Amino acid sequence: MLYISQEKVRAQALTEQLKAFEGELVCGAGDNFHRSSENGGMLSNLKNIVVLDERPQVILIGDRRWTTEVPAEGIRRYRWPVLITGSVGRDAICQQVKEIDPSRQVFFL
Repeated sequence: MLYISQEKVRAQALTEQLKAFEGELVCGAGDNFHRSSENGGMLSNLKNIVVLDERPQVILIGDRRWTTEVPAEGIRRYRWPVLITGSVGRDAICQQVKEIDPSRQVFFL
């Protein structure tokens, strides 16, 4: 319960930071993505998410559905900030994002 309540507070702060954008790009469709999308987590209040992942897949969580896009293509297509959900290799992912677009805003969840 404590973890969920802390996540809700963090989610509200992130939502406030991102409200100026039409949507968000989320890197990674693994466990951290799933955890952040449920129970009031960091991604649960965001309405327009494009999930970036090298593996093409459809992700279903409750009544929400996403189809992943290849990271480089999504970053080039959308001018939105990138949210990195993974805990492993996050600096390398950030570096890849910055190589594609040096001015892109990146957030670590």
